[in-house]
Amino acid sequence: MTQASQSIQLRVLHYKMIEYKTLKNFWKIRKNIFPRIFSYLFFIAIAIFFQSRLLTAQAIETDAAEMVEEKITFMPPNWSVYNSIFYSEHIESMPNGSNIGGMLEYWHPGVILSNIETGGFSTLETINVSAHAESIKWQKYLLNGLDISNPAEQGAPVIYIPVKLINSIQVNSQLKSYANNFGINYITQSNKPENMIYFTNPGFMGGSTLMPSEFDREPGQLWGAADKRRKFITSGEGGFQYVFNTISNMPLRIFYEGVIHQRTFLTHDEYETSKRHTVFLSQALSKSHELLAGYQNTQRENKGVEFSHRKENTLKGGENSALIQLYQNPNFANKISYGITAGISHIDFSQTDENSIIIDLVEEALLRKNPEPEKKAGWFSGGFINLNKIISVYDFIGFFKNTFRLEGRRSKLQYTDDIHARTYYGAPLDITLYDQNNMHNEEIYRWYSSLNLEKQFQKSVLKISAGFQSEAALSGSKTLATKISPAASLLYEYKTKSQFAFTTGMLYDSIPFTFDEIEFLNPQSASGARYVWNDNGDGTPTASETGAVLSRTGGLYHNQNDSLKHPSRQEFFIKAANKLFENYEFGISIHAKRFSDLYMVQYDPSQDNGYYEIERTDVDSGYLFNRDIAAFGSEFFQLTNRVKDGYYAGFEAQIFRKTNIANEWFFAVNAGAYYAEAETIVGNGPDYNDMGQISESSADPNSQINTYARIDFDRAYTVHIIWGKQFLNNFLWSNIIRYRDGQPFGQLLIADGLTQGPVIVQNQRRSDPPKGMPRYTYALSWDTRFVYKSKAGGNTVSFYFDIYNLLDSRSEIYEHTLADEKFRDALETVIGRSYRIGGVFRW
Repeated sequence: MTQASQSIQLRVLHYKMIEYKTLKNFWKIRKNIFPRIFSYLFFIAIAIFFQSRLLTAQAIETDAAEMVEEKITFMPPNWSVYNSIFYSEHIESMPNGSNIGGMLEYWHPGVILSNIETGGFSTLETINVSAHAESIKWQKYLLNGLDISNPAEQGAPVIYIPVKLINSIQVNSQLKSYANNFGINYITQSNKPENMIYFTNPGFMGGSTLMPSEFDREPGQLWGAADKRRKFITSGEGGFQYVFNTISNMPLRIFYEGVIHQRTFLTHDEYETSKRHTVFLSQALSKSHELLAGYQNTQRENKGVEFSHRKENTLKGGENSALIQLYQNPNFANKISYGITAGISHIDFSQTDENSIIIDLVEEALLRKNPEPEKKAGWFSGGFINLNKIISVYDFIGFFKNTFRLEGRRSKLQYTDDIHARTYYGAPLDITLYDQNNMHNEEIYRWYSSLNLEKQFQKSVLKISAGFQSEAALSGSKTLATKISPAASLLYEYKTKSQFAFTTGMLYDSIPFTFDEIEFLNPQSASGARYVWNDNGDGTPTASETGAVLSRTGGLYHNQNDSLKHPSRQEFFIKAANKLFENYEFGISIHAKRFSDLYMVQYDPSQDNGYYEIERTDVDSGYLFNRDIAAFGSEFFQLTNRVKDGYYAGFEAQIFRKTNIANEWFFAVNAGAYYAEAETIVGNGPDYNDMGQISESSADPNSQINTYARIDFDRAYTVHIIWGKQFLNNFLWSNIIRYRDGQPFGQLLIADGLTQGPVIVQNQRRSDPPKGMPRYTYALSWDTRFVYKSKAGGNTVSFYFDIYNLLDSRSEIYEHTLADEKFRDALETVIGRSYRIGGVFRW
C-alpha cells in the first residue's frame, strides 16, 4: 500500500457532489431534528442567505463535474502503519468535541487522558495526556513538525490549536524518539485553504439513564450511582477564516476563534468558567514556505474546584501566549529542509482569598496540585535542519537530521506573609514559613543529531537511525545538569500485493530533562522551614504562631546524587495486518516498553535521617517509620534514581470494513489490553501516580510502602466501535462506542501519632489483587452524530447535531480514596447526556 493510497483511504469522509435541496425541504428537515430550539434561528438565517448563493452558483456551473461520484474507501482513523493520522474530514464527520485531547482518547486506544471525558466538554486545556504509558511530563506537542511544548506548563502546548485550523493530526507515540518527532503533531498547512464561518453550541440534556442499574456504576450493587450529576452549562464556540491573495498571488489566512465553557461538579455548586480567544495569521511565501503566527488569551475562574477545594482556595487568572513559525512543506523539500519557531507564555493566577493560603490536609491527601498563587513565564526558540538524501552507501539512502531547542522558565511563588498553612479536618496542623517571596530562572539547551538510513527492497523497507542527544540546564551562570546520551532505532516494513503488511522495530532513547528536575536542583527555588502551628484560635496563621521546627524544605536544601544516571526508554513493537474477507481487514499489534533509572527524591544518605521502624497494627504493612526529633531541621533532599524499572505492555486487535462510504455501511472495532507498572509517588491520580513526577514527599520512607504497583495511565482494557452510513445522499450518521476499564486504585491512610506529624501512606497497593485494591468502575460512552452536508459551485454548507453519552451512563472519574467513612464515595462522574449543535459554511 503506497503512502498516497493510504492517504486517500484515510480521507474517508468526502461526500458525493449532489444538488442542494430546496429551502422548504431543508426547513422541514431542521424542524424534525431540532424542535423548539429557538436559539438556533441564527442558523436558519445563515441557511437562507447561503441557499441563494448556492442555487445561483449551481445554475452557472456545469453539472457534469459536480456530479462525478468519488469512490472513497473507509479505513478507521486509529489504524495506520505504526502511528495514527486523523484528517479534518474525520474530525468533522465523527462525533467528537472541539477538544483535541478528547478526540485522541476517542480514536487512539493507547492515548489516555487524566480527566476521562466525553465530547471534550469540560475544560479548554487538556494538559494531562499520556500515550502508551508515557509520563504526562514528557508529552511533546508539535505544530507543523516543530516543537511548541510549553516550558511554563510541562506536558502542555504553548497554544491550544483550534480544531478548525487543523488539516490533520498525527500521533507519533510508537518507535519515535524524543529527538525525532515524538508527540502529537498538528498540521495546519493546506494546499487549498478555504473561507469559513462556524458556530457551535454545546449544552446539557440530562434525562433518565438507559443503563441497567447493575451496570451503571461498578460495583453498583455495593455503592450505587451518585445522585448528583456533573453538568456542562450552556456555552458557545465560534470563529471564522478568511483567505485572500497577497504576495505573488500567495494566500494569506486570517483565523479567529472564541470559546466560553462553564461546568459544575459533584462536590461544588460554583461554576468553573473558561474563556479563550485565539488569532492566527498564515502567509504562504512560496509553494514550499509558509509563515505562521498566533496569539491566545485564556481566562479561568474557580480553577481547582474540580479537586474538592473550598471556594476560598480556588484560583482566578489566565494565560497569554504567542508563537511564530517559518517552515517548509515537506512535499517540496529538496536537498535541505528546515523550520524555525519561537514562542512565549505568561501565566498569572491569583488567590480568591487574599488573606492566606490554607489547605486542608484531607484535600491535600487526595494528592492533587494545591492551588497556589503563581506567576510564571516560559519561552522557547528552536527548529530543525535536515540534509536530505546526501548519502548513498551500499544502496542505502541517508540524510542527517538536526533538531535544536532553547527554552527557559521564570517562576514566582508569592505567599501572603510568606506562609503556607495546612489543616487536618479543619484543625490547625502546621505552617511553612518561607525564606522570601521567590523568583527564579532556569534554561535548558538541547541539540539532537542523527544519521538516518533507508534501504528499499522489492517488497520491504529497512530504516535505521542513530544519533545523540545533548542537553544542558542552567540557572544564570550556574550549570545545574548536563548530559550526552545515545539514541538509536530500527524499523522494518514488509508489504505484499495481497494486502498483507508486517512492521517491527525497536528503539533506545534517553528521556529528556523536564523543569521539575531543573527546579529541584536550582538553589534559588522556594525554600523555608515547616513548623508546628500554635493557633491562637482565629484560624489565621501568623509567623508569631510558629512552634517547633519539623523540617527544612526547598531549593537551598536540594542536591543530586554524585552517581545520578539519566532515565532511558527501551521499546519494541510488532504489527501485522491482512485481508480477512473480500471487504474486511484484520490486524494485531504488540507493544512493549521499559523505563530505566527513573528519577526520585530521597534524603541525603550522608546525613543522619533519624528514622526507625515502629509497629503499627492500624496499617496494612504492619509497620511505619518514625522520626527522631533530633534530626528535625537538618534535612537535605537528594535527586537520585529509582532502583526498580517501570514496564509497559500493550496488545491491540482490529477488524474493519473497507467500503464505499457513499453507499454502504462503514464499520471498525478496535480492542486493546494494557499493563503498566512502576514505582511512583504515593497516590491515585494523574499527577501523583505518574513516572515523571518528583516530590519531596517521596523522601519519607513511609511513602515507599506499597508504591510499586499499577500506574494511573493504565486502563487495562479498551474497546472502540465505530460505524455509520450515508443516507439520502447528503446525510451522514456516525457513531462511536468506547469502553475503558477502571483506573488503578489504592487506599490512602493519614497516619498520625508520628513525631514528624501526619504522613500519607499508600495503605494498599494500587490494583494488585489479592493484596491490593481492585480497579474501580469503567468509562462507557455511546456518542452519535447526524450531519447534513451539501456542496455546489465550490461552496459547502453543513450542519451537525451530536449527542454525547447517549445512554447517560454514570461512570466515575474519581473516588474518595481516604480510609474513612467516605471511602470510595464518588467525587466526580463523567458528564451526563449532552448535545452539541453546529454549522459550518465554506466558500
